[in-house]
Amino acid sequence: MSLTEPVSYDPPAKGEPAVTMRRITKRFPGVVANDQVDFEATVGEVHALLGENGAGKSTLSNILTGLYRADAGELELYGQKVDFHSPREALDAGVGMVHQHFRLVHPFTVAENIVLGDHRDVGSSFVLHPRANERRVAELAERYGLAVDPGARTWQLSVGEQQRVMLARALALEPRVLLLDEPTSALDAEAKAAVEQTRASLRARTAISIVLVTHDLDQAARLAEYVVRIEAGRLIGEGPAPEVIAAAGEQLAEAAAAAGEGGE
Repeated sequence: MSLTEPVSYDPPAKGEPAVTMRRITKRFPGVVANDQVDFEATVGEVHALLGENGAGKSTLSNILTGLYRADAGELELYGQKVDFHSPREALDAGVGMVHQHFRLVHPFTVAENIVLGDHRDVGSSFVLHPRANERRVAELAERYGLAVDPGARTWQLSVGEQQRVMLARALALEPRVLLLDEPTSALDAEAKAAVEQTRASLRARTAISIVLVTHDLDQAARLAEYVVRIEAGRLIGEGPAPEVIAAAGEQLAEAAAAAGEGGE
């Protein structure tokens, strides 16, 4: 299957559920990482999974992408129950992820890295058709408004450019649901603005459901329509982004004030 050939599926209309997670529980020795957490993402919208480090958001996203299996709870994709046993099963079902830490082969070109990430078409195409791969990646980049040079070596790229390559590699698999794990945490202000502009372009060009996994209140406010907030593995707030962000900001301000008073 080529990089520009779409996966055959017939998703619901925009605004209908794409991902539904009900009462998800995941335990590790000595800790409950997720404690009956509910989460839903709808078609064509950006949903933020918001929480500090250790809140349980990465565990929840790893269950959705097949890296972990829940100890209890249900997962539905477009209304059908699923139980992923591996990341490959999640990918085959149309769930993609851009990881916080880059997973690129630096001696390779941008096109080679993107083709290498496509488990459907990585055999002879990777070795025998480098120019065709570059053309296909250029078409992919144009379709999604990504500023990437297919022939560039990834070790020559800035951190922001490498992040766009990671995004292009995920989009090459034509995901129906795309998770972005702390997508700008390693970037400077200029690169962060460029990547966020790319997110806005992606949202305007596609009906992909985007799940933004972040601890950043400002980023969630800028990019998401809906926010689910978790703390210590539990759901503590959900709703339209302005409402949840405002409530979170007030709680943080109150906590900071209390801490200041306690130190006097």
